Amino acid sequence: MTGLLKISKESLGEKERKLYSKLYRHIIESFEIDELAADQISLALVCQKCILLPRLLSGEDIDINQASESIRKWLSEYRLTPKSREKEKEVTINLSAIIEEIHRERENPN
Repeated sequence: MTGLLKISKESLGEKERKLYSKLYRHIIESFEIDELAADQISLALVCQKCILLPRLLSGEDIDINQASESIRKWLSEYRLTPKSREKEKEVTINLSAIIEEIHRERENPN
């Protein structure tokens, strides 16, 4: 579905633009995230919920996988899901252990 990539804020209707603005503000105020990510997450959610899902429910042959993958990618990339936050903790713990091991080896060379 390449249509998702072609949708811009300008092509949204008034209701969708208001929803986009509310989502964007909520994401910016609630998370430590840059404007580009907030924009992409908000736009993908509005497209999925207000454009793609209604068309799918009306019987059109719509593939929402690209929109869903895009949303998951942005949320994971910016550590906004519980699973992605856990991965970050694991990486931090693993890096700490490696750094500690290197320091021990430097202090006690054999």
